[in-house]
Amino acid sequence: MNIIKLNEVSSTNDYIKENINVLKSNTLVYASSQTNGKGRLGRTWYSNKDENILASIYIDNLDENTIYLSSIIVGCAIHKILLKYLDNLFIKWPNDLIVNDKKICGVLCELINNKLIIGFGINVNQKEFIGEYHFKPTSLINEIKKETDINELLKDIYNSIINEFNIFKNNSLDIINYFNDNLYGKGKTVSFKINNLQAKGVISKVDNNGHLVLKMNNNYITIDSGEIIF
Repeated sequence: MNIIKLNEVSSTNDYIKENINVLKSNTLVYASSQTNGKGRLGRTWYSNKDENILASIYIDNLDENTIYLSSIIVGCAIHKILLKYLDNLFIKWPNDLIVNDKKICGVLCELINNKLIIGFGINVNQKEFIGEYHFKPTSLINEIKKETDINELLKDIYNSIINEFNIFKNNSLDIINYFNDNLYGKGKTVSFKINNLQAKGVISKVDNNGHLVLKMNNNYITIDSGEIIF
């Protein structure tokens, strides 16, 4: 297990991008603080110093299908660990983790020359959050009312992510089925964009390609990217 601990960095994903040619596959990079933490769709991820998990893992030599479904794989891996602490925990497509309708974890997977960078932020011991959010943020301490050892949790998350990629190699359907069993908003009507037009549909499932399946009137459509509005 190759570990790089940083005091402060723009973002752990950025650090891996800048050093990707000298890092070994499966390297874990984590930081006490980020000055430019990133989420999906260009959003900023805010976090207090030393209170949360701010980390990235670099994995090389993955096949195209595994890379394509990496967000699904990572969402399941983190869910399995946080479920030890939390009830009513779900995975919001493609990979946010939601507990009691509040966001506790976000994931950002990026691909650089066929090399995968998995960035993840987990709110652990931070009690208060500033800014405006589509989903109100929460943390482990706010949900379970006690502090959590960040280093121990990070180790468990790392091992779970690496293990989940190994599971996927042997049985990808296990991952898809797990994701669907814990899919946030199943059966709910949501808004989304398709061909630059706003539309509404009912969340049905995630298909074997990792696409979200929605029911519109009597038809089913799939979307492979974008944002779902609840």
